[in-house]
Amino acid sequence: MFAASFKMNKLAAVTFLCSFTVLLAIIWIFFAFGVFQPETAQVENLGKYSLKVSDKEETTAFFRQFGLNVDFTNCVQREIIIPEKFDSLYEEYNNLQKSQGLDLSKHKGQNAQQRIYPIITDNRQEYYAVLIVIRDKVVGGHLNTGGIDEPLLNFLGDKA
Repeated sequence: MFAASFKMNKLAAVTFLCSFTVLLAIIWIFFAFGVFQPETAQVENLGKYSLKVSDKEETTAFFRQFGLNVDFTNCVQREIIIPEKFDSLYEEYNNLQKSQGLDLSKHKGQNAQQRIYPIITDNRQEYYAVLIVIRDKVVGGHLNTGGIDEPLLNFLGDKA
């Protein structure tokens, strides 16, 4: 059996504890503020899909995963804050997100960008794709016709 012992003076012990505490705080901040966001999500009907939307090319690829073609020239963007506490409406909306492999509850209280893209279709019906984006990755979104009473659909075109 091998045993080792060592002496540490008080200054070294305090320095070690402070350094360790700072390291833990940095790791917690990275996770709490979504710095380590996944680059893919998985959904049963589609499998694994990319969440990257840092530029037009990646955004086009994101929508093509779902068979969608969007109009970039008429895209509307605005800053939003995902609520700290979800009411019943937001819980229902988050269930829609979960149906496509996403979960907004991991981003409560965070700033995000909402991007609304008109979808280019063969018929005259207007459809919109709404993305909720944090650090160039999709964290939520839906499809709809823009009508107040119209149901929101996931990216696959299904209701939650």
